Amino acid sequence: MLLLNTDVNCREQHEIVRSAAGWYYFTHHLVEVTGPDACQLLDRIYVSNIAKLAPTRGRYTMMLTEEGIPQDDCVIFRVDEEKYWVSTLHCPRTLKMLEEYSDGLDAAFRKITREMDMYAVQGPNAHDMVQSLVSTDLTQLKRFQIVSDKIGDVEVKIAKAGYTGESGYEIYCAVADAPAIEAVLEKASPRFGAKKVLKVLIYVSLLIALEVVQSRFCSIATPIVKIGFGFVPIAVCATMFGPAWAGIAGALADVIGATLFPIGVYFPGFTVSAALTGIVFGLFMYKRKGTWPQLASAVAVNCLCISLLLSTYWLTIITGNPFVALLPTRIVQNVIMIAVQLVVLRLLQKPISIFANRQLAQTGHGG
Repeated sequence: MLLLNTDVNCREQHEIVRSAAGWYYFTHHLVEVTGPDACQLLDRIYVSNIAKLAPTRGRYTMMLTEEGIPQDDCVIFRVDEEKYWVSTLHCPRTLKMLEEYSDGLDAAFRKITREMDMYAVQGPNAHDMVQSLVSTDLTQLKRFQIVSDKIGDVEVKIAKAGYTGESGYEIYCAVADAPAIEAVLEKASPRFGAKKVLKVLIYVSLLIALEVVQSRFCSIATPIVKIGFGFVPIAVCATMFGPAWAGIAGALADVIGATLFPIGVYFPGFTVSAALTGIVFGLFMYKRKGTWPQLASAVAVNCLCISLLLSTYWLTIITGNPFVALLPTRIVQNVIMIAVQLVVLRLLQKPISIFANRQLAQTGHGG
């Protein structure tokens, strides 16, 4: 992988999570739902049967509209008999849906993100490291199970969860207790070959997940073209971390999306196109001033060279139709997408830039 060969810092972080343990501070938005009818409220808007969750158990699920359109994917923990935590990336949307479907129910909900912090410990040695800090027998925890415990004198909740692809745990604590938890993790790290890692891998993983959801479930179908917004997370990734990361994110999103939510037969050529799309965004948007010509150039190269020419060629291989026969329809589709991408990215350019600068300042990535 180009990135792992050229970015020593990222390569080291990747390898420590795969070979020993990496830990990092990262908190999703948390919404707490309480009351006698809390379960019934959650069952109204999530596809999983929340009523089947026993206390301390959790479940990965999705929020849908009445039409079955996905709005969010999240993990719901049943923290107590009448208390649930929704771990989400879309807090405003979650609160809106809860408000909309709470009529007649004895349930309350509120955002608790600013009250709780979370440290994730991930990797082959994560179990032994966390086990050395708590009294709970972690071998008994199931995936997405959350229990109360103490680390020293600090009250915590330990969840068996994570987003790195390795086994690991999440440690939730009050915001005021975060420095104490970080100090304990720092002290325990040498014994287990663990290190604190930056957020880069985590952000890229989340952006990949967003791309899969946006491209597979949040597209707008018209008689002429299917307008998808999967390009937005890839553009964000390109702006924050550069062409190599964006290329990897684009390729992985295509493979994961095709595997989990297939639309037709998987063809590796489209994975190449997805990777090139990310690389192009990175070349024009990473560490750039974000001028209109730079943005227009990125969109034009992606839509005209990659989507119109290269992806159309892939379609000729799959369908057997002549290139020239597919071209007229593809031209119309890509002209529309040029306009859509220009408008959307231009509107989001300033928020993306502000967000990227803040996060890069925290991670130390990008110089």
